[in-house]
Amino acid sequence: MADTGVKYCQTGASVSSAPYDDQAWTNPGNIVADDTNYAQITNPNFDVGTYSYLLRGTNFDFSVIPDGSTIDGIYVTTAAAYVNGAGSYTLVQLVNASSALIGDNKAATPVALTTPTIAANNWGGAADTWGASPTAAMVKSANFGVALGFEPTAADCDIYADYVRMTVYYTAPASGFSNDVCVVFES
Repeated sequence: MADTGVKYCQTGASVSSAPYDDQAWTNPGNIVADDTNYAQITNPNFDVGTYSYLLRGTNFDFSVIPDGSTIDGIYVTTAAAYVNGAGSYTLVQLVNASSALIGDNKAATPVALTTPTIAANNWGGAADTWGASPTAAMVKSANFGVALGFEPTAADCDIYADYVRMTVYYTAPASGFSNDVCVVFES
């Protein structure tokens, strides 16, 4: 099994998709690097009972994956924090080449942001395809990625997201050649 190495998304977007349609992200394009530039929600009305827009990271450039490869697993790392109030991840799910959510929501049971300091969370793994049956063509699409959704667990929550990165594990297709001995007869 091979892997792509760690790739950061090259595109970040704030996407309204019910029920994730109460608060838009400011600067969603800031999730493309591990730095101190953040996507953020700082609206004082971001309270219990509301949800963030989806923060979608796409365009990972998995062109290194050979066509026809089998996708064995997908490992995602996200980094986020709350500053005021408190909040949780409530959606971490793959996005296919048609921009639709697919497979398992890794935060179906909410995962609390436990610190006001940016912290990494890891999702999936080398043998976890998220229940999505991804193909090489799908993960190589610029629209493929992951969507994050958040819910405040206290009044006036501020949430900051730093980056989204992904590693895809794959098995390349057989070359059609074997290591068997080849015998050539001349006549």
